[in-house]
Amino acid sequence: MKAAKDLKAKRRFTVHNSKYALAHHSWKEPLENIANANKKDSLNLITPMIGEPVYLNDTAQIFTEWWKTVRE
Repeated sequence: MKAAKDLKAKRRFTVHNSKYALAHHSWKEPLENIANANKKDSLNLITPMIGEPVYLNDTAQIFTEWWKTVRE
């Protein structure tokens, strides 16, 4: 979060998460953490579902908190 602020990022794009269970925490915990942290900073957070296209030039593209609807 701090790096995005320091760099004056217009959008934040999550990568390398939710693909494999490689840690002791839930697979969706990183997404939950960044979404909660983003509520304070209100940067445009990009959280596509696996396989969902992201149009980098489309700043109006909306991403949902899709991980909340996935059964474990």
